[in-house]
Amino acid sequence: MRLFIGLKPDSPASAELWRYTQRLAGEYPARTVSPELYHLTLAFLGERSEASIAGLTDILAYTAARTSPIRLSLTGTGYFGRRGDAIVYAAVTYTPDLLALDTLLRQALTQAGEAY
Repeated sequence: MRLFIGLKPDSPASAELWRYTQRLAGEYPARTVSPELYHLTLAFLGERSEASIAGLTDILAYTAARTSPIRLSLTGTGYFGRRGDAIVYAAVTYTPDLLALDTLLRQALTQAGEAY
């Protein structure tokens, strides 16, 4: 299975993003996804076996226990992929809190011998 580590926005943020994407519908040659799929990818892990999930869960628990909630700000939008089947994305500001989370996660992944 293909795995990634991501942050899921809370319900109010997802609802606001949904409303925003509906306003963008005519501007981008892309499809939208349901708000349940919204996330901010922190690390793409690629193909992994189901057996690897336990170790990854430990890494996520370690990282989450050392991280405070973070606030994200959008800086723009865009799309990637093939015309008509592209994915719309929202870019975020890389804040000190997000940088600290990213650094901690990548250190934990590296120490565990996980490629990303």
